[in-house]
Amino acid sequence: MTGPAFEANSTLMRSMVVAMTSLGHLERIKAAASPALKELIDRPLLNKWWPGTLLDEMLRLLGPAASRAVNVHASSHGMLPLAKPFIGVLLSLSKSPMLALLAKVDTFVGFAVRGVRTEVIPHENGHSATVSFVFPGPVHTEVAEVWYALLNEGFGMAKMGRIAKETLMPQRHQFDLEW
Repeated sequence: MTGPAFEANSTLMRSMVVAMTSLGHLERIKAAASPALKELIDRPLLNKWWPGTLLDEMLRLLGPAASRAVNVHASSHGMLPLAKPFIGVLLSLSKSPMLALLAKVDTFVGFAVRGVRTEVIPHENGHSATVSFVFPGPVHTEVAEVWYALLNEGFGMAKMGRIAKETLMPQRHQFDLEW
């Protein structure tokens, strides 16, 4: 698989390293990691942006179940505290919390990665939508766990919503949401 041409923010990568440490996965991943991923693990704040290939490698090495747990931990303990004040204001000013959050999903994604296109298609019923994350190149399906964690944090703050269906393709991770 050719590596993705996107970048991951150092704050996201630091959150991932802290989560892997907290959940007991760090040594296993570091032992199997490429030299570039080992450098990231040792010094996640060295660069402002890291090649997305390293996020892809990290999550592939973790595997599906551990990727989900690490991403949920990284999101709730690392990334969410940074966005929580903005999200709180957004939700307090909106009549439709989920539509307000979905209108800003590109902004939230941009805090963590760049080079990933987001597509949000609200459905006519006003209680569901399709959200897609489109990569410039193929990535492993474990990368979808980043979006799973992001979406579930949004559901928690909005106090509604769920992922009804996930469709994972090499360059597109698509989620059908309901609330």
